Formats: sequence, structure tokens, C-alpha cells
Amino acid sequence: MFLKRLFIFLGVIIFICSFSLRGEAFNAGVPKANLATLSRGVSIYGWFNGADVDKPNHLDTFITSKDIDKIKAAGLSHIRLPIEPVFFMGDATRLKELDKAVHLILADGLGVVIDIHSDPNTGFNKQLCESDAALNNLVHFWSVLAARYAALPSDKVFFETLNEPQFHQYDPTHGEKRWNEVQNRLIAAIRHEAPKNTIIVKGYDWDSADSLIKTKALPDKNLVYSFHFYEPMEFTHQGVDWWGGSPPSPIEGMRQIPYPPDAQRCKQALAASLPSSASAIQAYCDSYNPQNTLQKFARVAQWAKSQGVPLYLGEFGVYIRYSPLSDRARWIHDTEAAAEKFGISWARWDYNGNFAMF
Repeated sequence: MFLKRLFIFLGVIIFICSFSLRGEAFNAGVPKANLATLSRGVSIYGWFNGADVDKPNHLDTFITSKDIDKIKAAGLSHIRLPIEPVFFMGDATRLKELDKAVHLILADGLGVVIDIHSDPNTGFNKQLCESDAALNNLVHFWSVLAARYAALPSDKVFFETLNEPQFHQYDPTHGEKRWNEVQNRLIAAIRHEAPKNTIIVKGYDWDSADSLIKTKALPDKNLVYSFHFYEPMEFTHQGVDWWGGSPPSPIEGMRQIPYPPDAQRCKQALAASLPSSASAIQAYCDSYNPQNTLQKFARVAQWAKSQGVPLYLGEFGVYIRYSPLSDRARWIHDTEAAAEKFGISWARWDYNGNFAMF
């Protein structure tokens, strides 16, 4: 079984690496070398964020040089490194551990995206939406980070303002305006300390493409505009158990959802899933078309062209517990192919977690 999974994965990698349909990115003021570094990557979740981040020896053992070598051998050019700001704000000496990780990545010739990525249970995102004090703390933290890494090669080190801001969720009326204020202050803080580094920015609602295309390009020209993609959620998030809510989302009860849908395998999925998910599964099987991905990416690419800015698909992936391996491989291929068709750089979610690529 292991060899079968390995051969399928290697086949997908070979196919993707041989895929030559790559559009021209709209690079505005972003150096071409920076865009080349961002071209293909993966996020490492759980190294500097998540439930185990402060456990003894975790930072030294969760990822080693062998992992970085494996990522490079897969043909990737950078690592997106999510970090929990609360962990570092509580003890600034922990930045020395982040230093070691950054240098480990750079030593292998890879780039690194430092991504402020707070877990929902910290309440950090909500505080940013509601509190100027919380914003001031993050502005200061970004100033420290940017100054710390500004001397490193600017075509290898990138700064991402904040993962998946949920400001529309917390304030449907003023959330977009508040996010614009927050992001502008973060950009200013980073740029003051790191004038040459590319900054990754985004829209106000969960890094969605829809919120991104409602925004206008910012004055700073050395920016890359990010969005995340997990459609259709019935496939990519089938069986996740962390959303909560009452009643639970139908997606939590889904099992063996096929991609793309076909009648026979949809029947099998209905039999494997919880009865409460049946109507949602049937709706997916009746209506979803893989061309939806191309259409979504075409809309985002058209927006980017109109604004003259480059794009970064900062996250995409499939929850592995209940999704068929061959279907995951096809979805990943289709998503990467769509991104490359429109010249969009990308980073998979994630390396070795619930959406693991290895």
C-alpha cells in the first residue's frame, strides 16, 4: 500500500513538473527573481504554530534538514512558514528559534514566506478587528520581524501580513474598512524596516478570491496579492471535525466524496457518509463541474491584469482522512494547472499535517 501511494504521488509530481502551460504574471514592481522564488511552494503548519508549539523539543524535532531537502527535491522553490504571533509576543527570546528555521530553509536554496498565522482559538483575529491596542502590538511585532530579516536576500524572504483575516465575519458593516486600515499599517511597518522585501497582501474575508477582487491595488508596487482556494468544500473538507456549530455542517459527515463526481461513485459516497449529509452530497454530485476552477481563476486573473499586480495562491489542499488518494492527486493537479495557466504562483497546504502532500 505504501509503494502504491508513493508511485501515485511521484506520478503526480512528474506530471505537474512537466506541465508547461504557464501564463505571464503581472509583476508590477515585484522583481522577477522574487516571483521565481514564489512560483511553487508548500506551507509547514504546526512548526511555529498549533497546539504543540510550546512543548519541549518541538521546535528542534518537528522539522529537520531532511524535511527541507525533501521539499526541495519535490521541485518546490519556497516554504510558507506560518507563525503564531501570540507565541512570540509572550517571549521574544523565541525568535532565536525562528532564526534557525529561516536560515535552515535559506541554506537549501529555498525561499521563505513568514506568515502571521494565528489559530482561531486564540481570538487574535477578532481582537485585531475590534482593538487598536491589538493592532499596535502587531504593528510593533512586524517592525521587529522585518528589521530582523531585512538584511537577508530580499529575493528569498517574504512577509505575509496576516493569514485569513475574518473581518467581515466579525463586523459585516465595517469589517472591510477596518481590514484596509489594519493592512495599510502593517505594510507601512514592514516597509519602514525592509524597503526591498516583497510583501504578500490580501482581501478582508478569509483570503477569499471574492474579497480580493473587490479591492484596488495599493500604492506600494512591491506587493503580491494572495487568495486561498478550497473549492468544492464538499470534496476538500469532507469529514473535518473542527468547525463545531449546532447542527454540525453536512460536510463533517461526508466520506469518500469523489472528484470529479460521477454517478456510481456518488452512490458509494452516500452509503459511506452520514445520513445528515445526503442532500448536500447529492447537490454536489448533480451540479459540480471541474471547469468551475478555471472559471474562478480566470476571474481573479482578469482582476489582477486590470490592476497590474501579481497573484499568489497561498493555500490549496485536501483533507486526507476520508478523501480517495487518486482523487486528491487529480484535484491538486487541476488546481495547480489552473494557477499556472494564469501565471499564478502557489503554495500547497500543507507539508505533513491533515492536508499533507507527503
